[in-house]
Amino acid sequence: MRQKTTELFMLLVIGLTLMGCKKPVPVEEPFLKEIIVADAPIDDGFWLQLNRRRVDKYREQLKAAPPVLVVRESHYVFDPKNGIGMHYGWLDGRMANLHITFSELVADAYGKDYAHTEFPAEWTHGHWTNCYDVIVTVTNQPQATLQAAAKNFLRQHYELTWHLATKDTNVLLIRAKDPQLLQTKKTANFSHSKSIPELAGELENYFGEPVVDETGATDRFDKSVGEVPARWVNGRTTDLGANNEFLAGFGLELVSTNQPQEWLLLGSGK
Repeated sequence: MRQKTTELFMLLVIGLTLMGCKKPVPVEEPFLKEIIVADAPIDDGFWLQLNRRRVDKYREQLKAAPPVLVVRESHYVFDPKNGIGMHYGWLDGRMANLHITFSELVADAYGKDYAHTEFPAEWTHGHWTNCYDVIVTVTNQPQATLQAAAKNFLRQHYELTWHLATKDTNVLLIRAKDPQLLQTKKTANFSHSKSIPELAGELENYFGEPVVDETGATDRFDKSVGEVPARWVNGRTTDLGANNEFLAGFGLELVSTNQPQEWLLLGSGK
């Protein structure tokens, strides 16, 4: 497939490259193992050597990177020393995340967070070990281009598609039980702070269900609010009593309820 833009001619190369990982969902028909769009061969070493530990240097390196689009099973073995596991969001319309998880790939394709996404049983039961590389430095509608490529990869590789739907869901509401106490925890020290939406996102991972922020708080607070029992007590306990006992020291509480939520569900929805 050739796609002509005002900036360059990009060649879509579809190849089969067995990576030594097990295939979670066997597909009998030929499928995409990787999607690469570039005007020159991909230099894997260039993307591995980006300085992910210095966001300022990383941003400048991305700006100088050649225009490519890559969605593939990862070419790399995870090594925390080179920052390969540090995944940034979009920086100036560019992204180069290596060794991302399947849930991150689905989020790139459909723009929905983990707690609001339905996944295949093979993945939820821990049998899905594959990781992926997503590199986007093309300048013509990069986010839309990545979404289209990632959706195509998931459909062709695993025969998986998702659709948006609303369904009643168990959720946790995070509320300001004592707003005055919460305000005493406010700080201007960004590196030692956390926002309530950031805390809500962490709690979603801990509890495995959506967490809705109802505090209305826009400030940043002492980052120790993130040291909740869901993370530190008895191997990440999900006992609300233990968590609320801790959060009460920040004027916060979690309330369990059921309410309609927008979900990303497996299948076409037709």
